[in-house]
Amino acid sequence: MAFSFKNSGQTGHITRVMCCTDEDKARYNPDNLALMPTHVAPSFAYNAKTKDYYAAFNKPGAVLDFMTKGEPTADYILVIDSDMQLRHPFEPAHYQMTPGEHHPPLLRCCPSCFG
Repeated sequence: MAFSFKNSGQTGHITRVMCCTDEDKARYNPDNLALMPTHVAPSFAYNAKTKDYYAAFNKPGAVLDFMTKGEPTADYILVIDSDMQLRHPFEPAHYQMTPGEHHPPLLRCCPSCFG
């Protein structure tokens, strides 16, 4: 992701948002964490209320954690997975987006996250 971000000509900066337990973070290679700014959110995979484990809960939980605790200052935030790549700059004006607008797929995933 960092490589394609740099090569795409995208302006701004990239922040990795990851979920893990304290134990997982202790085992994580510090050199890998130092590759780019990283926001570490707690693991949201286990739901104590329903007593189930579902790793897909991590993404909406991590985004919400980053948006509330990471204090981002950018006018626009593009949420993409680490296995995706940018081939060209992502320009919000091209998609007729305005600041504060939420992308529908994320709303479908976690509607309560964005009121």
